[in-house]
Amino acid sequence: MAIDQRSGKEVNGVVNQIHLEVVKMNKATEYIDTIPDLEAAFSYVKNQIKPDKIIIWGSSYSAALMFYLGSVHGKDIRSYAAKVKCPVFMTSSGKEHKQREGIYDSVTTKKYSFSSNDERR
Repeated sequence: MAIDQRSGKEVNGVVNQIHLEVVKMNKATEYIDTIPDLEAAFSYVKNQIKPDKIIIWGSSYSAALMFYLGSVHGKDIRSYAAKVKCPVFMTSSGKEHKQREGIYDSVTTKKYSFSSNDERR
């Protein structure tokens, strides 16, 4: 299931309609404010679709927030990443490499990574 979240205005010429609606309601649209959207989507899949397994996947900022969904609450994304108990695949563009490096290093389970700045680990 793919979802739009309240953060993010436009990408590749596609306007995020959910963002526009949330702005009209005077609600917050920062990255962290999308957590209720992510939790609602996860809950819907778990309780309504009821698959045997759920794979959570994000891109850009939502990829970092997937650690939140895959773990218990902590102080920051790195602490969420350290608590994940399943294999992790992480990829990024070259310019995002430094931003994701600390998160990647915090993961303690089997992990796979690739960006345009490094070799597959």
